[in-house]
Amino acid sequence: QIPQSEPAEAWQASLPSSSFEESADSSEVAFKDEAEEATELHPAVVLAQDFLFKVMRLRTAPQRSNWFRTLEDSAFQIVGGLVQATSGIGCDDSLTDRALAISQLKRAFRGEAYARGAVSGLKSEGVFEDTQATQLFNHLDQILDVIQQLSAAAWQAPDDEDAP
Repeated sequence: QIPQSEPAEAWQASLPSSSFEESADSSEVAFKDEAEEATELHPAVVLAQDFLFKVMRLRTAPQRSNWFRTLEDSAFQIVGGLVQATSGIGCDDSLTDRALAISQLKRAFRGEAYARGAVSGLKSEGVFEDTQATQLFNHLDQILDVIQQLSAAAWQAPDDEDAP
């Protein structure tokens, strides 16, 4: 266990204990995970992360174009929205969980739209060649299909939930 020092101030006594614990088999510090084991990523998240990594690899030199910054920000919004939308939030398919998923899917959708605009801007500035832009557009098309499928599923109410 990590030694706990006495609180210097009275308000510190009310803080929860450390979220770090010492590993039993080594002196490494491991972060406590609520789920206790890692879960596999949703295929939508993997697709979005692939897009993000592709965008990050395109930055070979400092880019002066604001379009590139928009593209990077948009790729992060896509990933963040899809991670949160597919996290299962409360995992009970309640109206609240579906509403939270829908709001995060809107975030991912907005990121996709901005990314598409940024790719067009970079192509018009000559930063991207036609083949690079086409590859990114194709990847965005796949992401858009997934967002639409997840949105349709989130909007669909379970049979017994909204019955009078």
